[in-house]
Amino acid sequence: MEKTKRNWFLTGLLAMLMMFGLCLGFGLNNQVQTVHATDDEPPPWDPSPGGGYTVSFDSNGGTGTMTAEDIMSGNYTLPACTFTPPSGKQFLCWAAYSTTGTQYNSGTQYNVYTSVTFYAIWEDVPKEFTSVPSNATRQVGQTFTATWTVNFDTTE
Repeated sequence: MEKTKRNWFLTGLLAMLMMFGLCLGFGLNNQVQTVHATDDEPPPWDPSPGGGYTVSFDSNGGTGTMTAEDIMSGNYTLPACTFTPPSGKQFLCWAAYSTTGTQYNSGTQYNVYTSVTFYAIWEDVPKEFTSVPSNATRQVGQTFTATWTVNFDTTE
């Protein structure tokens, strides 16, 4: 008799646990769902309840420092870049989490939901020059062709 009561108790307990698991979203097949979030959308949970996050900056080949900021989650305005660019480069934008991450302009609002490093992204400084060929004379309605050889490997 005792054995039968124990079996019914265990069976009932197992049934309750299975129902409880189904209510929590666990199936009988024990599958686990994976939730992915990009750097543009916050995860469906707060990874650090009540805690702050660090927003830091990487010069990505430039020089100088920018002070990291500890903030609470929410909108953060990306600052102007104060790093000194590498030779022949100028600041283009910030990239979140890596040099190949999503790019943001200075002054853009970024939704902070975890600690993040922004990498300075550099572009080549445009080459500008003005020149008039010494043998060019132009009259109204007349066109001419001139050829230049430009070496951008040297600096002035």
